[in-house]
Amino acid sequence: SWAAVKGDAETAVPRGRTAEAVEPLQNALNLWRGPVLAGLTSESIDVARQGLAEQRLTVIEQLVELRLELGEVTSLIGWLVRLVAEHPARESLRVTLMRALHGAGRPADALAVFAEGRRFLAEEFGTDPGPELRDLHDQILRSDLVGGQMNRFRLAEAPSKRGPCFLPSGTPDFTGRQADLHRLAFLSSRVAAGTTTVVTVEGMGGVGKTALVVH
Repeated sequence: SWAAVKGDAETAVPRGRTAEAVEPLQNALNLWRGPVLAGLTSESIDVARQGLAEQRLTVIEQLVELRLELGEVTSLIGWLVRLVAEHPARESLRVTLMRALHGAGRPADALAVFAEGRRFLAEEFGTDPGPELRDLHDQILRSDLVGGQMNRFRLAEAPSKRGPCFLPSGTPDFTGRQADLHRLAFLSSRVAAGTTTVVTVEGMGGVGKTALVVH
């Protein structure tokens, strides 16, 4: 059963045998052939089917976490993308995909996954992302994720001496636009010493171009 396989894996991990924990989980998932009792329907069958599908997703999440610990990253991304597309409301899967993308050196894509999830939750349920998803998003932005490679994406610190500033005042309650801010930080990090890069921000009037640039 899923529960037995999951239990075997959870027993192996604390003993430092992560690779051994992966095998039974993967073998169990390889036996999956699609929805249980497909084509049949009744209240009891539907409940059982949903329960088994939930257990399978839990096992998948555990397997992916273990494979990430073993250093497998890029091979998991395509699988996770499909799973998130199939289960867009499952925030734990979205968290795992963001971690994998970040580990693969694709932080902008990880932030885009968060933005997509936030839009989906707002449009479908009128809710915001949960704390785990928000915390990971903030960690990536702050470059604080353990083992992360985000330092090169940080905005250059302001010089201690400034010349005259002719910019308008910033917005005191600026929020959102995290993917855009990250992209600007990324572009600024790639500017070679002694050179200047011009970035153009375009869009229809009133969408907040000036507020973004000033911020």
